Amino acid sequence: MTAAVLTPFTAAEAVELGNRSWWKRLLPIGEIDYKGRRLKFTHDYLAGLKNAFDDKAYDQTAFQLADAANTHTNDPERFRGEIAEMDLRDDGLWMRLSPTDAGDKVLEENPRLGVSARIVEGYDRADGKHFPAAIQHVLGTLDPRIPGLGAWQA
Repeated sequence: MTAAVLTPFTAAEAVELGNRSWWKRLLPIGEIDYKGRRLKFTHDYLAGLKNAFDDKAYDQTAFQLADAANTHTNDPERFRGEIAEMDLRDDGLWMRLSPTDAGDKVLEENPRLGVSARIVEGYDRADGKHFPAAIQHVLGTLDPRIPGLGAWQA
């Protein structure tokens, strides 16, 4: 019998590095009523949001915590991580969060925390690049506009 030895190796205990990733469905395929508008989250619309994310419409897509009034905010003090990836699946648009330590703690304590996406339509960047729609940030909230998106998955 042949054996292989892979080096270098160590007999030390594994070390938890923290900041794991979390997945959550961000937007469903379907329609919702929002502030007097009927929003249609079709497969093509969600694909456009994913493409804008992949094309770096924004340098960073932040995970922000809602303020006491449950409003969307770009306040850097409410930053709890960065959206690292988006994935279009049969049931909607999913995201993978790379949280800060504080963001990881929030989700460990409340894995059912809701989310709300801030979508900017007709986004024209200063460099002349245009996006029909792009996600500026994702808000962690106890009162999401779209309920039933499921729990965060570590």
